[in-house]
Amino acid sequence: MAEDLKLSGMRYQLAAAAFFITYALLEIPCNVALKLLRPSIWIPSITLAWGIVMVSMAFVKSWQGLIIARAFLGVAESGLAPALAFCVTLWYRREQQAGPIACYFSAATLAGVCVFGGLLAFCIEKMNGIGGLHGWSWIILCIVTICVALLAFWAMIDYPSTATFLTAEEREHLMDVLRHDTAGEPSHFDMKFVWETLLNPKSWLQAIIFLGYAVLSVPFCSHSFGSQDLLSQLRVLKIYFWTRSIRSSPPNCLLIAR
Repeated sequence: MAEDLKLSGMRYQLAAAAFFITYALLEIPCNVALKLLRPSIWIPSITLAWGIVMVSMAFVKSWQGLIIARAFLGVAESGLAPALAFCVTLWYRREQQAGPIACYFSAATLAGVCVFGGLLAFCIEKMNGIGGLHGWSWIILCIVTICVALLAFWAMIDYPSTATFLTAEEREHLMDVLRHDTAGEPSHFDMKFVWETLLNPKSWLQAIIFLGYAVLSVPFCSHSFGSQDLLSQLRVLKIYFWTRSIRSSPPNCLLIAR
């Protein structure tokens, strides 16, 4: 990719960071859209959108095109994590919500470049030249996301009150439990809550922290995980599982959060 798209200097880092800029800035607006629509429409729609963007990215011919595609990918993906967190609050009591969210982030880590993503990319890169495409094009030319999105339009459930896999008694029991623990299902949309979130300094502080982490970590990740050597990818996998196996007391920040 560096040779084909002339990614010299900081161009690769700029392309990688472009994703995080739109991703961080649009998370709040995306959850507004989620509430105006509903999960079974919004989540499959953005999944379909980023699947299309990923397929399109395989055919970019310049580093400018790569930056634009990455920015649009951030637009499409920005709504997923907050939407899933919102959906968890609709189905679980507050004391149970940490588990599903932890599973989501753990799965994202396992699937990402830190673990299996590098090994999978190493294997797919060997398809270089097939169909007239470069190896890096085959890595991101994946229609599985699009297929899953189309399936989600049919399979995804919105709220406990509309869950067809539950009986009427089960739905009523679940809704009663959630009403006593939280506010229950969203009943209306009020713009004042949007302004409260946008004017809250914590929202922007979180976005700044996320952007800073992304921009500072991109050069390290691109250098550490960009190798196409199989041994390098296996070493990354080994280091990851070794660090995850260390048993230690929780850091102070977790204790404070609890």
